Amino acid sequence: ADDKIKIFLLADELTNMIPGAQPTRAIAPPRATFPLGLNTRRVLWVDDHPEWTRMERRWFEELGADVTPVFSDEEAVDESKLQGEPHLVVSDIVPEEWENDTHLAVRFAAVGMQPPILYYVGWVDRGKSIPDGGVATSDPADLLREALQILKPAH
Repeated sequence: ADDKIKIFLLADELTNMIPGAQPTRAIAPPRATFPLGLNTRRVLWVDDHPEWTRMERRWFEELGADVTPVFSDEEAVDESKLQGEPHLVVSDIVPEEWENDTHLAVRFAAVGMQPPILYYVGWVDRGKSIPDGGVATSDPADLLREALQILKPAH
């Protein structure tokens, strides 16, 4: 419940930044009153347990983004080769893998792509560096805030 409240407060805060947008209300879905214009944005969601992030993916879809879930880094790269470079990649990479030379950013670079990657993880180890200057969060409100900063709504 606290996360939902954070999301609606964030949505109201962001509404003030968009000319002509109407504030959201907790009983209305974001798309109905908060037109961000994410309908031209493609989000690739990498998670070996997509059922754990169903709600978060739905937020992006409600805001108009085209969200494609994939199960692995390899599938993410293959999907991007077919559909083109995504506007944002959300990945559940774990901190132990951040220093691994086969992490997602390296795999994308190997095929000539550099999409922004937002790591949405169960916990963030601030003692480890995040690959290629990426952003990592375990907070749903931060996920949405960071993603919207990257996607920059189309007007």
